[in-house]
Amino acid sequence: MGTKVIKHKSYFDKIWLISSGWKSSLDLEKAFPGFETDSVREYRISDIANYMINPNPIKVNNRLMGCEIIHRRSGWQTIKKRITTLFSKNRRDDPARTPDQGDVLLSGIIPSSSAAAATKELNTHISRIYDLLIPFDALIQKISNLDNDSVLDVNGICEDLEGNRSFMRIAGPVADKINFIIHNLSKETQVLVEKAHFSEGLFEMRAFDFKAYNPDNHHRLVKFTQNDKQMLCTITHDNRVNYVLKDAELITYLQLFELALKGNDPLKDLLYHYCEGSALPLKILFNQEIKTDYSRANLPLLYRRMEESGTMGPREKMLIAKVLNQKQFGLSLNYIPQQGEFNERLITSIFVMQNLKALDPIKSLAPQLYWTINSNAAISEAGTFYLIDSIRGVRDE
Repeated sequence: MGTKVIKHKSYFDKIWLISSGWKSSLDLEKAFPGFETDSVREYRISDIANYMINPNPIKVNNRLMGCEIIHRRSGWQTIKKRITTLFSKNRRDDPARTPDQGDVLLSGIIPSSSAAAATKELNTHISRIYDLLIPFDALIQKISNLDNDSVLDVNGICEDLEGNRSFMRIAGPVADKINFIIHNLSKETQVLVEKAHFSEGLFEMRAFDFKAYNPDNHHRLVKFTQNDKQMLCTITHDNRVNYVLKDAELITYLQLFELALKGNDPLKDLLYHYCEGSALPLKILFNQEIKTDYSRANLPLLYRRMEESGTMGPREKMLIAKVLNQKQFGLSLNYIPQQGEFNERLITSIFVMQNLKALDPIKSLAPQLYWTINSNAAISEAGTFYLIDSIRGVRDE
């Protein structure tokens, strides 16, 4: 164990996302007709960044909590649906299914993942009891007695470690799908997620192997313009295209993450624990809407320290309170420690960053305060940002 910690601790200051960009003479006209050669910028990205923006599907393990049963329509129901569809403005409705056709059946025995016990040992003991009770679950009884000919489709309902539920497609005929539900209810099931970046600003991190992270690895990321539209792609050492990203804004997430890492030991330490295996990563969220109103609440940690040291007086405090809620973003990381005081508890760490432009109104009014903050800011193409606060919350506290 000691050797493992020493190995990863040496990576503490080497954890990174994306390099600064540089103008490139790369010509990708053959791959991208309309490619503008004078618009090309190239970057190096780490394995973490490559995982986050990769458009390919990933696999994660979720717990099977129930199912959705979609019944076949009778002849009259089919005719009625077709008549309704004919006169409906929305003609893209699937005639084989209506929103109220699926019966959602959830286990009455399995506890939600969000209702974990206080200790790992107690949680394991409770899970064993539930496993013994599963055969008597009303859901099992109900789907065992279904007339398979009356069922059009069966989807699984899974829950992740945060208690979020989603549908899961199951392959095969109806009888096989029902058997799958019966034999896998309450068990971890592998679910296919479209890609790591599955919602705006939200990344699923469970499929990335942090233990195998090597800071010396890098990938080539290219930003370019094709027919007046900015795009991204990754390329091999011999300039072959790996994958293409039409959403050029993805690079901004990487740059903001890299900015948040600058001089931020708590964030680096958290990622180190991911690499060490002492914390299980769940999701990362980039949030432009921070709910904390610093004009009414206590000032963030950075400014409290400046007030205590005498760098900021009452006048500067009044000025800074007026601009603190402007041009912010929050980087939230959800994870579950695997040891220590909060073992097996869901924790959210939030790092609040602010664009230095928000402080322009106080630049001439409080120049010493402004330049003190400016000296701690990090610069990238995404802007100049500095860390103003860090917040940690534990579920059920």
